[in-house]
Amino acid sequence: MATVHLIHGYLGVGKTRFARELSDRSGAVLISLDEWYLRLYTDGAPTSHQEYELLDRLTGVLHGHWPQLLRAGVDVVLDFGFWRRSERDLTRELARSVSADHRLHWVRTDDETALSRCLTRNDHPGRAFIIDAAAYRDLKARFEELGTHEHFEVVET
Repeated sequence: MATVHLIHGYLGVGKTRFARELSDRSGAVLISLDEWYLRLYTDGAPTSHQEYELLDRLTGVLHGHWPQLLRAGVDVVLDFGFWRRSERDLTRELARSVSADHRLHWVRTDDETALSRCLTRNDHPGRAFIIDAAAYRDLKARFEELGTHEHFEVVET
């Protein structure tokens, strides 16, 4: 049975690094929402701005794609952040709809370390969003912690 891995966590906690390592060691296909967004909408250039309408459209397209990989027996790692409970629920339901398994990985670290990583990444962003201290604090309002009945594996970075 194919498995979709949901990578959950806040900014700078190491989600993408963990997702890459998981993909490498398991042979799963890695799909990074941020990478696709930056390639499609900023020509790969780093940015501090994200248009939520574009992000939602892209997420919808990807939700039409990765379940097909699962149906074909290919494991998938989704580096989507999964900040909202509704996104996690939808992903689990899509996995069930193609008779696939799902695993939720909560990647986390303390805020001081995460913010420091974001600020350091700003100096050499590559394919990443530029996040300053104010954005780090402001975006927390959009982040929903995992529910007590959600089954997950904690990954401390």
